[in-house]
Amino acid sequence: FAFHMLPKKLTSLVCSREDQLNGSQYRESALSQLIPHFCLHKELNKPDLAQGCLFCLSFHPQKNLLAAARANFVQLWDPFTGELKSNTECHNEVITTIEWIDSPNTTFYTSSLDKTIKLWNNDQKVQELTRHNDWIRSLCVSKSNRTLLSGCVSAGICGWDVSTGDQLFDLKNAHSHPSFPELNTINSLHFANGSDDVFASGARDGCIKIWDKRTNLTNEGAVQMIVAHDKKVNVALFTRDNTRVLSAGRDNAMRMWDMRSYGDCTRSLCGKAKASPNVLQVYNKHRCEGYNVSTSFMGDEKYILTGSEDNIAYIYETDTGEVVKTLEGHSNVVHLLHSQDDHTIATSSIDNCIIHLWRPDISKDAVTKLSRTRPSMEGNEVLEELLQKYGDQILSIFHKHNITLSSNWNSAGTNSVGDAELQEIVLNITSDLEQSLMERNNRNTENPRDAHNHDAPNKRQ
Repeated sequence: FAFHMLPKKLTSLVCSREDQLNGSQYRESALSQLIPHFCLHKELNKPDLAQGCLFCLSFHPQKNLLAAARANFVQLWDPFTGELKSNTECHNEVITTIEWIDSPNTTFYTSSLDKTIKLWNNDQKVQELTRHNDWIRSLCVSKSNRTLLSGCVSAGICGWDVSTGDQLFDLKNAHSHPSFPELNTINSLHFANGSDDVFASGARDGCIKIWDKRTNLTNEGAVQMIVAHDKKVNVALFTRDNTRVLSAGRDNAMRMWDMRSYGDCTRSLCGKAKASPNVLQVYNKHRCEGYNVSTSFMGDEKYILTGSEDNIAYIYETDTGEVVKTLEGHSNVVHLLHSQDDHTIATSSIDNCIIHLWRPDISKDAVTKLSRTRPSMEGNEVLEELLQKYGDQILSIFHKHNITLSSNWNSAGTNSVGDAELQEIVLNITSDLEQSLMERNNRNTENPRDAHNHDAPNKRQ
């Protein structure tokens, strides 16, 4: 929000140096003073509507609106007043992504496990794209609003003309995975700044690929492939000057990659790089091993905001890699977050669909107070270990048999899905769960003083 909307104490704090600084230097200096004072400002919650966790959070690029995906509904909130402006059923299945059109209008795309992409304006559907034959996981609109990208669970990437809805290209098997060659989710798509042609994709194989759609797009035709992480890539983002790419993965790290050797690919065709780019900085104080955790820039890219599996949101300084602020108080994994204007951060956790808004406050009595949420499930550590071990196999079977939110779970367990592969996994999970719970109970019996700690909600450091 504009400085005049901030508390007077805070305004005076950051405006005292106005005579010394101007432009971006002033904004950076102001933000560096604001960041230590971020605390919980407001909670967005409608108990009569909210069930389960959210799947996406996204601020409007120009308006005072926050979009949240809950199951197959999109909620639009006014983050300043806390008012729920609308709650629209947009799909038949879980909504995976909300992507705003950068304009003064309330226009956005949604993607879903129902294999469709829809364009909305003021809660009215104006376009539907149905040529995907798979669950859609990621979307990205170019800054010019001319081109839309979509990525699916089986590693396909499609390009679309925003004005007509025509499909521009269909890139199959953009990434590969040794364990599941048919299942390598495109978790992230991001255009180079100022380009409708050059984009980055990040997937479950731990790699980032840079593409130029002016070339012959094939799975071997990427301009560059970066082996960025030991595990899955959650996010891959170009910086505004396109000289760096930020990657976030499930190996407890984010990395900044040097892309200067490519030149300006937005003006001329990108040639294939002969060597992998260098790592400029590593950010590894947060925790991410099993969840698709959000990451974004803030403060003219001077800072990086990320969720974490230790129930905390982290703010890193981009150049140094140091943590400059943590947002603490969630009772479970912080998997969603977004920054609107450097003065408002939205976060959400996997154990509820309450949205927490964080803003700077320098008053002495500023204390983080979160609504009481249901506690994490007993044996949370055990369940997380099982999901880490069997998650890919479970996803593969669900994808194979198209098991989604609206599936008939009774028939799913007895009909075509009841194949030998599924039965084997169920038996293995059951056996491992029983063994893990027995070991935990034995530890508690041997160390009764530690029993409380083992049963407490998991808060990994």
